[in-house]
Amino acid sequence: YASYYFPIFETYLDKYHLPLELKYLSVVESGLNPFARSKSGAVGLWQFLLPTAQLLNLKINSFIDERQDPIKSTEAACSYLEYLYNMFNDWQLAIAAYNGGPTIVKNAMIRSGKNSFWEIRPYLSQETQNYVPAFIAMVYLMNFAKEYQLQPSENMIYYHQIDTVLVNKPIYFQKLSQILNISLETIRFLNPVYKQDYIPKMPTNLPLVLPSDKISAFIEHKNDIYSNDFPDPNYLNASNTKKAISYIVKKGDYLTKLAIDFRCSPEDIKKWNNLKTNDLTTGSTLVIWTPANDNTLIIE
Repeated sequence: YASYYFPIFETYLDKYHLPLELKYLSVVESGLNPFARSKSGAVGLWQFLLPTAQLLNLKINSFIDERQDPIKSTEAACSYLEYLYNMFNDWQLAIAAYNGGPTIVKNAMIRSGKNSFWEIRPYLSQETQNYVPAFIAMVYLMNFAKEYQLQPSENMIYYHQIDTVLVNKPIYFQKLSQILNISLETIRFLNPVYKQDYIPKMPTNLPLVLPSDKISAFIEHKNDIYSNDFPDPNYLNASNTKKAISYIVKKGDYLTKLAIDFRCSPEDIKKWNNLKTNDLTTGSTLVIWTPANDNTLIIE
């Protein structure tokens, strides 16, 4: 998805006069998946925790998570990176602080009596110690991808092929898909900010991103597309089908933990795998059913 997201990243990095190489930070953070969610609760392309997102004025509610909005989250990331660089006047320290937090980096500088990343590195968490080298490696890899015979995958759509309309009434993605003949997958990809396949009515107009060649059809049929109903649970997350995945049990796994991770219940897992007890065997394979439309990537 680099050819879709990188033009967005570069636009805002240039606006804030930041190094364009910082676009690769999102690859390290989320693998360019706007639905990515870490075990600590960080969300989106730039992996913001809730307090940081609120500090950066990103809106989060039951229907909207602007951490998943490619444009708003990218501008927030640029603003935050600018703030961190102004604090440390060193890009390696700023990048370390993006991962571990500025207080952690400041404390490491105090404890070590040093002011460069490589000198304070032993005083940082293992994750932050590895974060800056991972970013450096990613910059190298992305710049020399051809030499390593790495080819980008084909995009379903490119950034120059989209346009945005502002809507002031609720819209269900399922209905939009049917009327405009656009796949749900494409609508979700273009509008990851909306958490439940639904655009709610808000005090201000909300953006709807569509392929450019569908804009005129939307304008023509918008009265049929708009809904005046209170959100219907049967249409939220329109595809309620599930898909089976295989999960290999790791040391330390237990039913409650897996149920939380995969958003089901312990009894579901027992039923799907004919388990008579709550005991799990390390190395065994479990069948777990997850929503077919769940694009969330859980980052270790």
